[in-house]
Amino acid sequence: MSVFGPPEAARTLQAIVAPLQDLGILGAVATRNRRLGGTDSTSFSQAGLPGIGISQDPIEYFTGTWHTNVDTYERILPEDAKAAACVVAATVYRLAMQEQMLPRFAPGDIPPPPGRDAAPVTTGGAPPPGP
Repeated sequence: MSVFGPPEAARTLQAIVAPLQDLGILGAVATRNRRLGGTDSTSFSQAGLPGIGISQDPIEYFTGTWHTNVDTYERILPEDAKAAACVVAATVYRLAMQEQMLPRFAPGDIPPPPGRDAAPVTTGGAPPPGP
């Protein structure tokens, strides 16, 4: 897994997924990447929230069937799908039950979105100009 946020966010996520290693989850890393595309979590990262991306085993992922008319449910590996569903469900539940939110970048530390000038983040007054 990767999480947009400071190293503390990755450590929190790592502690949550550590008991799930037998299901194939290897851990968590922090990222400062705010590019769009690649996964659904990037819209959260664009908004400055801790978007969590989950990388998958590349078995049959880029084999010429990916996102084509032959990319059908029959190609799903049932045991992999079950394990992934368990990992996601357990992770979401544990995140929801925490006393504190997943750590986020402090306003002065958040990386600017790509393609924009790095305008300073203010802590009061009028919000910074939009896109």
